[in-house]
Amino acid sequence: MNVRVFIGSILSLLPSAAWSQCGNGVPSAGNPGCIPPDAYYHQGNGGTSSYREVWENHWGAIAQDKETGRGGFAKNQGSESEAKKNALTNCKDRGGSNCEIILVYRNTCVAAAIGATKGTGFSTSLTEDEAGEKVIARCHEYGDHPCKVVYSACSLPVRVQ
Repeated sequence: MNVRVFIGSILSLLPSAAWSQCGNGVPSAGNPGCIPPDAYYHQGNGGTSSYREVWENHWGAIAQDKETGRGGFAKNQGSESEAKKNALTNCKDRGGSNCEIILVYRNTCVAAAIGATKGTGFSTSLTEDEAGEKVIARCHEYGDHPCKVVYSACSLPVRVQ
């Protein structure tokens, strides 16, 4: 009996396992994971916590001179206006004189295909290959043969935090 009392006395001197000390500026009360106050805390299926992710958008654009068929492209631009401006400039540099924006995309991939009779078609998807497959399938649905992918690119978001 004396041994039990002695062990109980020793254990009462040890700090509680539930108590934790967080770093400077991080409150510990009600915050067992010491999550900083500016972080996004998600209590999901597994009860795990995660920080808020920050992503930078990337834009792309396609411009075309419909009279000459000349085209211009821009990808991985920081804004929609920057993508449009650079696609128009690229179109003019490639010989277009009446260039117009015909497609703008953000955080995805794009493919352009030309058919034998119906003109140019576009498709977007998560990968260049998938966008190409989709635009060729659409070209064939419209009865245009043969169809050829003439441009594909991705402007995917980039994680910055």
